[in-house]
Amino acid sequence: MRRTPWGTIIVAEEHGTDGGLYEILDPVSITTAINVTNRATGTNTDPNHLVKRKVVGALSFESFAIKQDGTM
Repeated sequence: MRRTPWGTIIVAEEHGTDGGLYEILDPVSITTAINVTNRATGTNTDPNHLVKRKVVGALSFESFAIKQDGTM
C-alpha cells in the first residue's frame, strides 16, 4: 500500500498471475467497507472510490513505489 503524490492510495495484491493494482480515490471520505465483487474486471461496491488500474497488468505485486513525479 502506498500514498500517491496526488492524494490517493494505491493497493497492490499478490495473487499468482492475476493479482491487481487498485487506486482508492478520496480515501478520507470513505465511510463503509468496499468489496471487490469481480477480481477480473475490478467491479466493486463503490466505483466512485475504488478503481482497478488494469494498465499495469495482472501479476503478483511483491513491492512497488510511486515517485514524486508519478512514475511507478
